[in-house]
Amino acid sequence: SLVAKCSLAGRLAGAATGVGMALAGWGVWSLVGQQIAAAAVGSLSVFFALAWRPRLRFSRSSLHDLSAYGIHVSASYVIGGAGEQALNLLVGALFGTTTLGYFAVALRIMQLVRHLMSSAVYYVGLSAFARLKDDRVAVSRAFLQSTRMSCLLGFPVGIGLSAASGPLVIVLSGPKWADSGPLLAVMALEMIPSFYALFTAALYRALGHPGWTLSLAAVSTALGLVGAAL
Repeated sequence: SLVAKCSLAGRLAGAATGVGMALAGWGVWSLVGQQIAAAAVGSLSVFFALAWRPRLRFSRSSLHDLSAYGIHVSASYVIGGAGEQALNLLVGALFGTTTLGYFAVALRIMQLVRHLMSSAVYYVGLSAFARLKDDRVAVSRAFLQSTRMSCLLGFPVGIGLSAASGPLVIVLSGPKWADSGPLLAVMALEMIPSFYALFTAALYRALGHPGWTLSLAAVSTALGLVGAAL
């Protein structure tokens, strides 16, 4: 779809910017540059690709439809962000601020790689599942094929990220963060099973069940914090 193509263009621009800044010696600022470039290019691509422009006109029916759907999607992201901050607090409380710093750098790199891969395919899956939502057999087939493809591509990425964690941390964040490498090596392996569920959120939302994604986010965050504490 058009939105997926624009999102992919933004992610590619962000990846190129982040890698270029890292190689130029910008360190952790390369992550900031990556986010800004991805958002800017993705937004501008949509703006120039569509003839529609927003207008100052209020629609009560549109507000009802969007809020009923969007509140679950927004709450899912809020729970995910809150869980991440709770995890940081847990690591800092148990192991101190120095370890927390190394952990945060490793976590950020892993999330960057996963975000680059998942964000673009999310919109592709969302639009594809939405078009097929009235044919559950076709939706099931599309979801199975998408999951197979995500595993085929994602498993090598997770293994490669784990194997190259040491040099990657040094390139992106600088030599002083080299101790984040072993943490990233272990955390990258967590990406492998996550590719099984890469299209789950897109599937539920396309079928009109955003609340299911919210429930999964809450359960996943709770289990993650309990597992980290143990």
